[in-house]
Amino acid sequence: MSSIEPTFIKDLQLVTPKDGMETPCDTGESTVCANEDYHCLTNIVTQLNLKGVLDAIINSDPMVVVYEKKRDGSFVELGRTEVIMNNLDPIWIGKILVAYQFEIVQPLHFQVYDVDTKYHSVPTKMLKLQDQDFLGEANCVLSEIVTTKSCSKTLNLHNNRVPDSKNYGTITVHAEETVASKNSVEVAFRCTRLDNKDFFSKSDPFLRISRIIETGGSIPICKTGVVNNKLNPTWPPLCLTTQQYVSKDNPLLIECFDFNSNGDHILIGKLQKSVADFERLHKEKVGENFILPSPRKGREKVLKGQLFVDSFVEKQLYSFIDYISSGFELNFMVVVDFTDPVLLWKIAKCTNETALKRGLPFLVPVTEVFIDSLKMLLVDLFCMEFL
Repeated sequence: MSSIEPTFIKDLQLVTPKDGMETPCDTGESTVCANEDYHCLTNIVTQLNLKGVLDAIINSDPMVVVYEKKRDGSFVELGRTEVIMNNLDPIWIGKILVAYQFEIVQPLHFQVYDVDTKYHSVPTKMLKLQDQDFLGEANCVLSEIVTTKSCSKTLNLHNNRVPDSKNYGTITVHAEETVASKNSVEVAFRCTRLDNKDFFSKSDPFLRISRIIETGGSIPICKTGVVNNKLNPTWPPLCLTTQQYVSKDNPLLIECFDFNSNGDHILIGKLQKSVADFERLHKEKVGENFILPSPRKGREKVLKGQLFVDSFVEKQLYSFIDYISSGFELNFMVVVDFTDPVLLWKIAKCTNETALKRGLPFLVPVTEVFIDSLKMLLVDLFCMEFL
C-alpha cells in the first residue's frame, strides 16, 4: 500500500458498533442455542504497542491513527489511541474497534505521530495531523492478524517521505474478540400444575423471558417452543448470553402463556427472577410459584403452578475467530463443468466473461490467507477454462 498524506484525508468516519452486530439468542418458536446463529461478522478490538521508535528522538509523545482501506481505494479512519508522554516503547490502553468480516479483504493502515506539546490538552479526535510530526507507518490485512495463534502481528514501521534506510521501529497489533457475547448460560425449564386455559383440551404453554430495564419496562430476549396439550411441560435447554441478560443479578421477567394460533396468547402466570436465581433453584431443586395479577388493584394471586430449573450450565460460546485462530482446517473440492450442453463431449470455448472469471478475483484475496493450496487450484481452473 502506498503512503497516504494526512492532509489529503478528509471527512474521516469513525466506525462504531452497529445494533445487531452481535447476534442475540432469540429462539423464536424453537429452542436453538445462540452460537448457531453466529455470522461471519465479529466485533474485535485491536491493542497497539511500539518498540524502538526513532531512537534519535528522546522526548517522543506518540499516538497511532488506524485506517481501513475500502474497496474503492479510499481510507476510513477507525480511531486513534491516546497520547503517551515521553515514551519510545509505548503500550496504549485505548483499543480500536474493528468489525471483522471473513468474506472481504480488510487492509489496515497504521500511522504513528509525535504530538506536539502545545496540543496535549486537545482531545485526540480533534488533533490536526498535519500539525504533528510523522514518525512512521505500517500496513497489514486484518485476516493476517486473526489467523495467527496469538492473534497478533509485529510490523516494521517505514517512512516513505524520508528516503533513507533508518530503523523506525516496530508496531505490534493484537486483536481480541469482544467477550460480552462469549459467556452464556444454558438453562432447562420445567413447569408443574399449570392452570388450564382451554375448554376442550389442555393448555399449550410456552415461556417468554424478558429483561427488565431501568425505566420499568421490559425487553423480550428469548422464548421457548410450544408444548402442546400439557399442564406439566418440559422444554429443551435455552441458551442465554451475557449480551442478553447483562449480569447474573439483573432482574428478568418470566411469563408463561397458553399459545393461540391467532396470536392472542393467554397469560397463565409470571414471576421475576435473575440468572443467579435460576442457578439457586437448580442447586436447591425447588420450584417457584407463578403469580397472576388480580382484578383488584395492587394485588396478585399466587398460583399452584411452579417453575423448576432442571439444568443450569455456564458455557463459553466459541466464535468464528476462535476456530480460525486455533488452526481449524477445512478441506473442500471444486468441480467445474466446461462442457457444452449441446455437444456433450466438446469443451465449450469461453469467448465471453463467465461467472467464474468474474468471481475468482474476489475469491483469491479473501481465501489465500487461509488455504495454502488455493493458488495452485486456481491456476488449474484458469488453464481448464482457456482450453
